[in-house]
Order: sequence, then C-alpha cells, then structure tokens
Amino acid sequence: MLNLVEKYKEIISDFIVNKYIQEGSLFSCRIFISFINGSILEIKDYRFANGERKYSYHWMNNKKKLLLRWDNAPHWENISTFPHHKHKGKIVYPSIETTIEQVLEYIYANIKQKNIN
Repeated sequence: MLNLVEKYKEIISDFIVNKYIQEGSLFSCRIFISFINGSILEIKDYRFANGERKYSYHWMNNKKKLLLRWDNAPHWENISTFPHHKHKGKIVYPSIETTIEQVLEYIYANIKQKNIN
C-alpha cells in the first residue's frame, strides 16, 4: 500500500489505515485516503481462504457526497464486466477498475483534469 501512496503522492494529502491484515493468501484492509481537492476514498478489500475477493471503493467529495463507487457485489448480472461494476448516482456502469491501483489511477486522472464535482 505504501508504494501506491508514494506513486500517487502528488494528489494524496493524507491516508489512514484502519485495518491491514495479510496472512499468506488471506488479505483484509480498510483504508481512508484524502486527496488534495478535499475528496476522500474509502477502501474495503478482502481476499478469503477460498480465493474469492470482495471489494468496495467509495469516492466522496469534500461534503461526503458519493461521486463514484466501485464494487463486485454479484447483483448486476446484466453488466458486461459482471460482477465488477461502478455506481454513479443511480446508474450502474461496467467497470474495468477492480484494484486499488486502478481506482487511484482513475482518481488521479480526474483530479489532474479537475473533472470532480
């Protein structure tokens, strides 16, 4: 995780690791990242003993209004990237961003372009 904070330090103002556990292939984390524009990313990422992974990444503006949420809850079977998807408002979209690094890259591009609401 520290390597990602270093890679995106240009846009990260702070981060808090509430939970980070890694034992062999098992993994669990909960992290909050604050960005230079005041937005926040809440990260929840888990890998279980059976190899399955569950994640959600909530990107919120400085008023904690949800800008985008990525997750892999298996309830949007009509999405081409099922179970991976993202929510913007009430609309659900396919998502190729399935890792913390991919989400940070997306946020980086948006902050650098100043396309945040």
